Amino acid sequence: MILESILTYHLIVGAILHGPPLQLRENVVASNNEYRCLLRAVWHEARGESFKGQLFVSKTILNRTRSERFPQSICKVVYQKYQFSFAHQIPMNKQYVRPKTTSEKELLKQLEVVSTVVIWLDRLGWDFTEGSQFYHSVNVKPRWDYTKLEKIQRIGNHIFYKRKENK
Repeated sequence: MILESILTYHLIVGAILHGPPLQLRENVVASNNEYRCLLRAVWHEARGESFKGQLFVSKTILNRTRSERFPQSICKVVYQKYQFSFAHQIPMNKQYVRPKTTSEKELLKQLEVVSTVVIWLDRLGWDFTEGSQFYHSVNVKPRWDYTKLEKIQRIGNHIFYKRKENK
């Protein structure tokens, strides 16, 4: 937990010192329910990923929420039809995060840190994902039109993308 606290501190201080002038944007996490939707998505989509991978998945969800092309709510983004595999493959009553083992409880604490850090960095306007709004596991081939997307990078088992800018 000490390592996560140190990383959190350095990420936030780095964003303040090297990011845009400090001006908080509207918080897209409007309620505890929205926070739980973000946490649930990161738990199911990225719990086996590195800290950086978990940060990217969280921020990608927030980037969608800020986009006019997606719903303006984290829960609506997460549960939008066929967008996140867990949301349509796992029955709703089994999606709740209920850690049983000590390692799962520690992981949940880490994901809470990740989600909190990403929410604050988002409010500061710092996007370390370069605008990522899409990602997929390396184990699947989505039916997306890749000609409209630009690959940002691969982190662990996920590849992140953003929309190509019109030139």
